[in-house]
Amino acid sequence: MKLRQKIKEYLFYRHVFYCPDCRYTLRFNNNLLQQCHPWDGPYCSKCGEKIQKK
Repeated sequence: MKLRQKIKEYLFYRHVFYCPDCRYTLRFNNNLLQQCHPWDGPYCSKCGEKIQKK
């Protein structure tokens, strides 16, 4: 049970984002995420569409 929790935390803190439009996967570090507005979310650097957390 503890291992499953650790895996969930790892996936959450890894900051992997996925663009559904051009299937582009982005990894953000904490500094980049702090520059993004929390209500706005990051945008894909390839096609400019808003991307969601993977």
